[in-house]
Amino acid sequence: MRGGDYFSISINGGRELKVEYREGDTFETLSNRINTLSTRNLKASVSIGENGPALKLEAKNGATVDFISGSDGRDALSKLGLEERNIISPEVLFDLGEDQGIDPEKLGGVFALRLDNGFAFSTKKEAEYILTQIQNSLNVIESANRSLTFDPIRAQILQASKNNFGPAPAYLQDRLARYQDGLQRVLAVKGGTII
Repeated sequence: MRGGDYFSISINGGRELKVEYREGDTFETLSNRINTLSTRNLKASVSIGENGPALKLEAKNGATVDFISGSDGRDALSKLGLEERNIISPEVLFDLGEDQGIDPEKLGGVFALRLDNGFAFSTKKEAEYILTQIQNSLNVIESANRSLTFDPIRAQILQASKNNFGPAPAYLQDRLARYQDGLQRVLAVKGGTII
């Protein structure tokens, strides 16, 4: 990348804000510049992966953020390994609100398999690593399947647990009193006390 390369961001369909790469910029200075431009609706940070440092960009506070490529030959977006796209904040993506009931029409979520496209089976250690990654991906797929299947019994249990407050029912209090009485008698024979 060279000085003057740029891309733009637009928050919630607003005006385009130009993010320009300057000579000597690091991922850290670039992420700070993005955070300054976007105020509270986009968080840029540096993540370290297998290929070295990279920009991590996430929308915040219910915002939708569009990334727009720079002009031909000056596009910093592609040089950073990013594509022209839009991202939305988790609040909007997962429809986080006050009502946390289970709606059979709103099941699922976002499931990432974390599979790299650079897998190679050149050594036994790499093959073992790839097998582990595939097993993890299968676990994610199983979790996604469970998440996409509405279970009315589970929904009933979760709803009942929200209303589970106050004293225990009388039959449980009676059972607890009998257990404590029995424990007290055992400890009296053995020479102990209940704390």
